[in-house]
Amino acid sequence: MSILLDTTFLVAFAVKEDQYHSRARSIALEVSQKSPLVVLDCIFFEFVTLLRKRVSNPHVASQEGNALLGDNRIVVVSTNQRLFVDSWKLFQKYSQLSLADAALVAYAQFSGVHSIVSFDKDFDIFEFVQRIC
Repeated sequence: MSILLDTTFLVAFAVKEDQYHSRARSIALEVSQKSPLVVLDCIFFEFVTLLRKRVSNPHVASQEGNALLGDNRIVVVSTNQRLFVDSWKLFQKYSQLSLADAALVAYAQFSGVHSIVSFDKDFDIFEFVQRIC
């Protein structure tokens, strides 16, 4: 069974100073057994952009991005037209969602991958989403 990875989890995993770093490391051990792990391209964009802003070393974002892309347990899924349109509709309907989060929800709806690793409680309003935190 596949599992979606959210930006909050990826950042917490990468940044030792993040309040959820230890939990992210534990979760990573648990979910790494369950393959594949899915990262949407928009989540990847958000992840490396946030790292570049949060970490003083500008090379960390590139290093972490390359590590994610080189991990054979992780599949990066590109946003297609349907996902884009569905994400935009959800973004407009739910003011608490970022557009990237809306894309995760839209992907969960049409792919059947309902497990999302995230520290973001905004996903909890969707009954079909199982948030792993």
